[in-house]
Amino acid sequence: MHHHSYGLDLASLHWDSMDVYRAHKVIREGITYDELQPVAIGVPCRLSKRAAFGANKSGTSAPKDTQVFPDTRDTFTLFTVDFELQKGDRVRVLRGSRIVEGIAGDSYPYRGHRETVLSVHEV
Repeated sequence: MHHHSYGLDLASLHWDSMDVYRAHKVIREGITYDELQPVAIGVPCRLSKRAAFGANKSGTSAPKDTQVFPDTRDTFTLFTVDFELQKGDRVRVLRGSRIVEGIAGDSYPYRGHRETVLSVHEV
């Protein structure tokens, strides 16, 4: 199978879309800080859930019902054909009517596509 057509075949599975924001150093009135700026809007992708971790799975002995606001961390894999994310990028994925926001790891290239771990942390 030809490399290019392989990527196009995978793209047919990319029903989600993502907006990507990256921190850039900005200096205003002598103060340096990071400002999120859009890198890409509406990039076709596919979001796949990898794992879920609850607060009590970290080895603590507290019963689940004592956790008033449980800490939840989900890990997803983002599939793209040729878009490369950088570690620390802020990503907003639109999947139907659901929005998933997280922080990207480095993209890893495979034949015809890239995979990126997306960490989503909610308290």
